[in-house]
Amino acid sequence: MFKKLLKYDMLSVWRLWWLLAVSVLGLSVAGSLVLRFVISNMEDSRFAILTAFGMFFFVISLVAIVASIALTQLLIYYRFYKNFFTDEGYLTFTLPVSRRDLLLSKTLNALIWEVAHVLLLVVCLFIFLLVSPPVGDSGRLLNTDIVVAMLDVVAQAWNAIGGWLIVYVIEAILILSGAFVFSSSLIHFCITIGSVVAKKYKLLAAIGIYYLVNMLLSTVLQIVGLFGISSFAVGFGYKLEAIGQGAGLPAIALLLLVIALMVTSGALIMTFMTLGKLERKLNLA
Repeated sequence: MFKKLLKYDMLSVWRLWWLLAVSVLGLSVAGSLVLRFVISNMEDSRFAILTAFGMFFFVISLVAIVASIALTQLLIYYRFYKNFFTDEGYLTFTLPVSRRDLLLSKTLNALIWEVAHVLLLVVCLFIFLLVSPPVGDSGRLLNTDIVVAMLDVVAQAWNAIGGWLIVYVIEAILILSGAFVFSSSLIHFCITIGSVVAKKYKLLAAIGIYYLVNMLLSTVLQIVGLFGISSFAVGFGYKLEAIGQGAGLPAIALLLLVIALMVTSGALIMTFMTLGKLERKLNLA
């Protein structure tokens, strides 16, 4: 049943998200070509008007691409709200499936689509870089120097730290995944609280609670970062210098692992808090 729930959630987002993805890719190609024209002709007075309109179009395309992040989140989290806290919720909670599976489906669905959108933005960035004018050779269609430079950076990192690079990448993926789940669970939690405490204007209440919680978390993290993490980082740096690079590499891996565990723990705590509200406070079934 869980697989069917996840499939249904993903298909619901896919019906509109693929149009968003195609639009973003199209804007990336068009915007990068326009930017290339602007850079190549910005000193030519004959194209002054065209370059001005080109820069305007490029800025608009960037704004649209950035706005696509919010649109993706709207597709994901409005579905959560609609399925759970509108009239549709009465049907949702009568399904022969636990609320834990319902929440897990929504969380995994959010993780998949947010990661997919990040990958989409990475592709857009590569398009901009590849189409940018090559240095000293404006006749080439693609700027392959960018790819060569990136591969060179990876090769240098591999030569410097070897297989630890793979370990660091895996741990970075774990940290990012935990951060995505934490962010998703926080939004789910705020929507749940807002829908439970507000009889009307549930979405407005959820948005207000989200910004309030986000502000409190940001304040706490700033205080911790100011008095705790910064001192720890300085001390950790001195330790690395003392023990040398050979022993420092596993120490960095251990530090990243601790961060991954902390982020994952926060994500799990937030998820269980949301589930607790769904189980105890919500009475739609």
